[in-house]
Amino acid sequence: MSIPGNGQFADIESLSNHVAQQCEVLGYQTTQVSDGTNALTHSLEINDKGETIAVQVKNHKAKTNIAQVCKFSEFLDLDSSDRFTSGWLISTSGFSKPALTHVRTERPSNLKLGTCTPYGIRWNYDPHDTDLDAPDEDELRATQAGSNDQDITYIGVFTCKGGVGKTTVAAHLA
Repeated sequence: MSIPGNGQFADIESLSNHVAQQCEVLGYQTTQVSDGTNALTHSLEINDKGETIAVQVKNHKAKTNIAQVCKFSEFLDLDSSDRFTSGWLISTSGFSKPALTHVRTERPSNLKLGTCTPYGIRWNYDPHDTDLDAPDEDELRATQAGSNDQDITYIGVFTCKGGVGKTTVAAHLA
């Protein structure tokens, strides 16, 4: 089912089946979308307690970008999508920082973003989550790595003339 080494699924059907199994474990009833027009907008339909959820799965090596998130969000806002109470966009490779920033800023109430792993779905954005402004793991690593930037002083050595010792001075200052 998975291609060893990169966590991607062999094809979109394998990923769709995996997500359907994960949802069924959580108690949802799933339906695979097979008709050509709807298959372009979503892969699965999930039903639970009067809710109908459109699920689109992405199986790309690159992270899902902001354009793909906006396209799915616009699909959910169409009149033809009124029967869906919400939508889930699930990716195997996660979401780009601009995509996550967009949904955290716009805060769409009918959209959830999740990353599919072999062990389940990790939610990157959930409108019902009260901790939306918490930084993700990448942001925490970047903050920790950049915490010493305040102690760094930058000095520029420049002149228009050549052969006056710019490199030597810069090396001694370093």
